[in-house]
Amino acid sequence: DLKPPPMNFRMSLLLLVAFLPFTPAWGAPQRSLVNLSSLRQVGSTSVLSSFQIEGTTAKTVLIRAVGPSLGAFGISGALADPAISIANGTGTVVAVNDNWGGSAAVKTTSALVGAFALSGDGSRDAAIVMTLGAGVYSVQLTGVGGSTGSALLEGYDADPEPRLSYLALQAPAGT
Repeated sequence: DLKPPPMNFRMSLLLLVAFLPFTPAWGAPQRSLVNLSSLRQVGSTSVLSSFQIEGTTAKTVLIRAVGPSLGAFGISGALADPAISIANGTGTVVAVNDNWGGSAAVKTTSALVGAFALSGDGSRDAAIVMTLGAGVYSVQLTGVGGSTGSALLEGYDADPEPRLSYLALQAPAGT
């Protein structure tokens, strides 16, 4: 079940969030939260993230689970084959990805938001570009076949409006 965890859910995670001057491809310089990322160990439990889209207008988001491409940054022990799924507030899965496959939409959106390029069209990193309506969504990151390792879970805001009202990365304490 991928419903967002209750707000009293125990969390063990340090996030550094900075509002930096950024000139998105869609307009004038602004201070805006465009991305939230967390490097997490994926093991016997999955890593969860939640986000909410405000208003009544649909928004495009880029969600990535980066494992194999982390080697280019000197990170060892990376998750060899991450998979992600996105569920809406009722727990209905609306998208899944295992191996991004060189998607043109992922490449274009990654460039638009300033994300680093994934390591080749055949990499086993997972990525989804999707336009979603207002509401709460959850992202689940797992290792395919029960695989373990470090993975970078990223959420990018690919539209100027409506805004994401929150991005949260969650995992049970002690994982």
